[in-house]
Amino acid sequence: MVGEGLLPYQLREHSDYLEVRLEGVIESLVTVEKAAPGRAGQRKVLLNCEAVTEVVADTYTLADQARRVEALGFLVAVYAPRPVLFGLSRQVFLLAHVNEGVSAAVFSDLDAARQWLAAA
Repeated sequence: MVGEGLLPYQLREHSDYLEVRLEGVIESLVTVEKAAPGRAGQRKVLLNCEAVTEVVADTYTLADQARRVEALGFLVAVYAPRPVLFGLSRQVFLLAHVNEGVSAAVFSDLDAARQWLAAA
């Protein structure tokens, strides 16, 4: 999942995963393939929410996207250092019935998120 609309994001390719750093207000979503067409083969994604200031996207829409991302075989680590974003991310995965801890996980520690992706 990647923000779209007024939400800027940065892509950083690491040796074994793609980092998507979201910034500002999350209004809507677009798939990783659309945001980074040349990197669509990368199946491990770190969604870095460190610079997110607000989420106005519908929780059920986010959950639907999480289901689709899991069905495509992506592994997603969400770095959400603020408690409200951590809780929202967990809620989205619960609503989506995503296999949390296996195909997706939420972390308040960036190093732990990176380690989880590396071990997957």
